[in-house]
Amino acid sequence: MHSFGNDRGCSMEITGSKLNSKELRSSDVLFSDGSIGASLLREIIEASCKNKASDIHVEKLNTGLRVRLRIHGQLKDLNQLAPQIDLGNDRNSRNLIIQIKKIAKMNLSVSDEVQDGSFGINSIRARFRVALSPTLHGESIVMRCIYETDLPHLDEINLPDSLNKKIREIITKSQGIIIISGPTGSGKSTTMQAMINSIDRTSRKVISVENPIEREMPGVVQKEITWKVNWASAIKMALREDPDVIYIGEIRDPESAMMAIEASMTGHLVLTTVHANSSLEILERLKSLGVSTYEIEKNIKLLLAQRLVFSEKRGERIPCFEYRTNKGDQFEMESSIQAEVLSLFNDGVINETEVKKWLI
Repeated sequence: MHSFGNDRGCSMEITGSKLNSKELRSSDVLFSDGSIGASLLREIIEASCKNKASDIHVEKLNTGLRVRLRIHGQLKDLNQLAPQIDLGNDRNSRNLIIQIKKIAKMNLSVSDEVQDGSFGINSIRARFRVALSPTLHGESIVMRCIYETDLPHLDEINLPDSLNKKIREIITKSQGIIIISGPTGSGKSTTMQAMINSIDRTSRKVISVENPIEREMPGVVQKEITWKVNWASAIKMALREDPDVIYIGEIRDPESAMMAIEASMTGHLVLTTVHANSSLEILERLKSLGVSTYEIEKNIKLLLAQRLVFSEKRGERIPCFEYRTNKGDQFEMESSIQAEVLSLFNDGVINETEVKKWLI
């Protein structure tokens, strides 16, 4: 089974020889410039790769700098995972934060505003999405770790056979919308990438609109949201480029919701995500954004919600899915997350502690 979300991790060590190779990007050069900040950042990212962390939290507290890694959904203190890393004094803390801002192409002169950025490290095939915000004691940073492996296939992501078959049926169509929901870190991007990887990208043009681009997808024209271009404008531009399939990273406002509907109604297959807790809540979310019942029934083909459940036995998180298919006048539930969790428990894949989180 394909490792899900960021549980893939990175098995490569970040060594001087790798960082000095001819294939380095500008981010790699900044990452290895010999400064205190670069050295600390290198050690922290090595620890995140080794422990298959999905996120790195760099927090400025009244007691100093705290670094934590999110592993299998739980935050772990870096001091416990890698006690050899010395975060040092306030000067080291400042150097680390400056280095992250520099490599993520943030404004170094601004410390009292929210900033977003990203960077890639070619030598370990990883990208990091960076969110910075001012706090009481200084700037705090969260870096989402995105490890670039080969694109997953639908057969590798633990889909129920019926769902696998339904997705394959829909993605051959010229029109319609598939929507995935789930909290941050639930594996939505992995599932979406598997869908895109199952589309014939030689005979069909696939355009993605993302914020930011999480990973390169072969055969896909990828566009990134910037401060100059919002979601609705980017989707509108994509529609002018004669696409067959459009992947919209997220529907988050009425404008992007209506552009997705328009794309479907004008003969395009649309793949997208929304923030909702269940497949049923996807419908409620769309209606709150101004999408009518008629537009939903005519365009939405599949509603999919997913979660990642931790298996101590396997040492990884396993996806569980809930989905509803369009039956014309209603969306019928075909599978539930609770049923899949119970099945994993009965098969001995997850323990009683984990199953209670989902069934009680």
